[in-house]
Amino acid sequence: MNSIAILGYGGMGQKVLQALACDHPKDAILVWDPDPVRRKQAESDGARIASSLETLLANPDVRVAFITSPNHTHFPLAQACFRAGKAVFLEKPMAETYTASEQIVQEAEAANAYLQVGFELRYSRLYLWVKEALAAGVLGAVAGIDCRYICSEFHGKGSWRNDPATGGSMFAEKLCHYIDLPRWWLQDEVATVASFSAPNVVPYFKVNDNYRALYRFHKGAVASIHFLMYPAESFDGDPLQNTVSQQPDDGHE
Repeated sequence: MNSIAILGYGGMGQKVLQALACDHPKDAILVWDPDPVRRKQAESDGARIASSLETLLANPDVRVAFITSPNHTHFPLAQACFRAGKAVFLEKPMAETYTASEQIVQEAEAANAYLQVGFELRYSRLYLWVKEALAAGVLGAVAGIDCRYICSEFHGKGSWRNDPATGGSMFAEKLCHYIDLPRWWLQDEVATVASFSAPNVVPYFKVNDNYRALYRFHKGAVASIHFLMYPAESFDGDPLQNTVSQQPDDGHE
């Protein structure tokens, strides 16, 4: 029986299991995570557990691997999967550096392997509508794109996303979606960029909790992104509370 692997059973790994279980029996899903607590969680969620990464990669029944582990593990895991003949669905960002990202592509090409990076916003109704409107010429020639992303601090104090040592960086981890979208919409690449951050507001963050970036495309359009991880909400209560539940109607889900 063909199996699907999930490498890393944190929040994203759990979401992938839930999504895969819509079309596949859970006993066809094999999970590996170095953390015994997370392995136990995956088992209680109905997945099978791999005894080791080496055993999983050597299993010929495993044809596809979803890499849902922290950013600093993406490159070595993708490399190991390609060399074992697996197709790879890789969470964004591809790797911690541009050079490592290039190497992942080279490894995939050398192995003639399938690789897809998790820019799922390209499949969202909301952003597909923008793409289709631009392609239809509704807005004419685009001169500028402005993105504002303002949210609460939803990662918690202990998250690896808050630590540069484990590949944390909100620009790479989260904002890469909103750098990718203008590139996709305009079918153009960035020529020049400038980016700045103010002092952090979230006290326990080890990475920047705000960014302002301005960048120009080769064909002349200019885009900007404004990111804050501390909304000035008008309601009473904790200003750092999770606001994801307040945004269910934007067409993305």
